[in-house]
Amino acid sequence: MLQEKVHDKPIICNIDEAGQNVLELPKEISEHFDEIFQTIDADPEVWNIKQYNLRVSSLEEVFIEIGEREKREEAKLLGDKGDLPQEN
Repeated sequence: MLQEKVHDKPIICNIDEAGQNVLELPKEISEHFDEIFQTIDADPEVWNIKQYNLRVSSLEEVFIEIGEREKREEAKLLGDKGDLPQEN
């Protein structure tokens, strides 16, 4: 359902500290939130969803993620994995 709304944009899925699935969605999908949430709310069991939350990343989180991604990309280019943070 989400992928058809974002087309070629990536949806990143991680597991947080509490073991919950966290989806990072591109901002372009926000125009479809109403439709997506109505679909989920109409029959959450179909989607295997017990609850969901919506959160906007802080600017600090965005910069930390950008820095970690840059480090991973640099390590790939250099062929050195070292002790760099791994993407969840």
